[in-house]
Amino acid sequence: MFMLSSLQQWCQVKLDHHCWGKVFCSPLFQMDTAFDQILIFPSLKVNRFKLLKYWKLFRNGITISINSYLNLSLKEKTVIENASSVLSHAVNELFDILLKMESNTAKLKAEAEARILQEMVEEEALHNEVQEKKRRYLLMEKERLVNEMLDLQIAALTPVAEAAKQFTKDYKTFATAVDTTRHELPEFMANAINGVFNFPSTFSELLELSSLVSRHTIHVQQSTEEEQLGTARTNELYCPKQ
Repeated sequence: MFMLSSLQQWCQVKLDHHCWGKVFCSPLFQMDTAFDQILIFPSLKVNRFKLLKYWKLFRNGITISINSYLNLSLKEKTVIENASSVLSHAVNELFDILLKMESNTAKLKAEAEARILQEMVEEEALHNEVQEKKRRYLLMEKERLVNEMLDLQIAALTPVAEAAKQFTKDYKTFATAVDTTRHELPEFMANAINGVFNFPSTFSELLELSSLVSRHTIHVQQSTEEEQLGTARTNELYCPKQ
């Protein structure tokens, strides 16, 4: 009963900043429970010296006093010493596991940092690729709009181009005609200038000729009417009776 009452106590071990685990220590020590709790938390950080301090306190709690130990039988002493030896061996194994965990944690941390750095580099490369594709897309969109505007301008200017061809052909014909008749232009210009200077006299002659034509027309009309009326009627009209 002394052995059981002395061994059945709790050894508190800090697993991390927010979680405390309790490992029940019995003659069988149930160290598998401790190992399970530690393996559940890969991020466990345990101070080895602090754990060793807890272990010493636990050992001191087991011994209680020399007098009590001396009063025990040889069998009970043997059981306690064997239990202490087994527990010490288990704790040493626990220390080794913790050291391996710390080493693995550092290794995993380094690998994680390298992986994060690689991911950042890949992310930056993808960002640059996206920006380049975006720039190309905007450039292609701009080219498409320019091509559409050019198509509209071509459709609007096609009739003008056809008319320009006809105009060029007519202009060439006109230029050829002018070149052919250009030697006659000085004589034509001289006659035109003389006509301008002689226009007043010519206009007077035209007025006089027009007056003569009008009088002649009146005489012809009068003669025609006299013939239709007869001589007697004409004399009555021209020489009425007093």
